[in-house]
Amino acid sequence: MEDANRKVNWFVRTLIIAFCVLLVSMIIYNFFWVEPKGEIQSGIVTLLLILLVLILSETFDQFSIGKLVSISREVKKKEEEVKKIGKRKDGTFQSAN
Repeated sequence: MEDANRKVNWFVRTLIIAFCVLLVSMIIYNFFWVEPKGEIQSGIVTLLLILLVLILSETFDQFSIGKLVSISREVKKKEEEVKKIGKRKDGTFQSAN
């Protein structure tokens, strides 16, 4: 496979690991030392999601935040198209009756 021949960029991997450690320390600090203790806030959830994306992007080469954003945009476009087609279909159905 091509994975065996691919070079690993250790500088980038080290920076990603350092950033993940920083995120984990921020989550732990916010969860255990900031009042109210033990409360899961939206900031913690956001940090956990960023951490998850970083870990998955390191594991799978084709996984990134940019692709997630572009996929969500495509889903919104497709949903709008479906709504437009549904409105056209309803309008055509009503005019036929």
